[in-house]
Amino acid sequence: MILLFSERSICTLDQDMRQLTLTRTRIWRTTVQEIPFNDIQAIVVERSRDSDGGSTYRLVIVLKSGDQAPLSGYFTSGRRGYQKQAQQMTDFINQTYTAQPVQASLDGTIRVSKEGTTDGVPWTLEILSVDDGVPTTRWFAARGGLPGHFLLLMPAVGPNAAMPMQGVLASVARFAYRQYLRLLRLDVEELPGLEHAVTLSNLDERLSAHYTALTSDALAGEAWLTPRRVDAIAGWLAQHPFRQRDASEHLVVVVAPRGVWLIFQADIHEDVYVQEITRLGVSLVR
Repeated sequence: MILLFSERSICTLDQDMRQLTLTRTRIWRTTVQEIPFNDIQAIVVERSRDSDGGSTYRLVIVLKSGDQAPLSGYFTSGRRGYQKQAQQMTDFINQTYTAQPVQASLDGTIRVSKEGTTDGVPWTLEILSVDDGVPTTRWFAARGGLPGHFLLLMPAVGPNAAMPMQGVLASVARFAYRQYLRLLRLDVEELPGLEHAVTLSNLDERLSAHYTALTSDALAGEAWLTPRRVDAIAGWLAQHPFRQRDASEHLVVVVAPRGVWLIFQADIHEDVYVQEITRLGVSLVR
């Protein structure tokens, strides 16, 4: 069983070794914690209160020694999903044999995980699903990113939508963007400078009809959108026009320091579509 969490954390439960391994990877450092199943007292759902008074949650490993090992550095909504994951982990730890590894994530279960190399570009594809939400497909390549900055191309929220620079409207807008990133199952820590992000006002008209472009640095964002990359995205839009009721058509492009994500709020696992997404992704990162 493998679980993915914030900080690029991976929790691996090995039935053969009867051991849980928690690997946390940050920008400059990776730590590994190994916990024998026999040392685990319980997997519990920890509750916290957010700034609005609502409840948020995360999973925590409680050891027989009394120590605790949180599986995430932050809390999110979805109590029922966490309870299901805690039960899945508990059942896995208590069983004596499993024929197939199970993969799960902080925000849902990863039912499909693929990886490959196309034209020299290594990539991964994950499909995350939740009990009460829309599946999310994420293609990622650790190339072509924006060191120290980010660029987010998301379905337009309105004609010439712009990020308010200050005041209450700016706070509301940034909160809305954070909530949107949660829907994409994307850690906001991947997007440095989000608090000071701006929208690009001179986006190519082939993209501006479909996208709002949010970036931590206008010059860096504009520089990343080379004519070749704009042509590639515009070509995708021409073949897959946005449809209000078809979430699978809504391509979201996330350019971050670590690399590039192509994200869809839909279950996209058929090989022919994975190949199309990969061709687009490779063209954007090369």
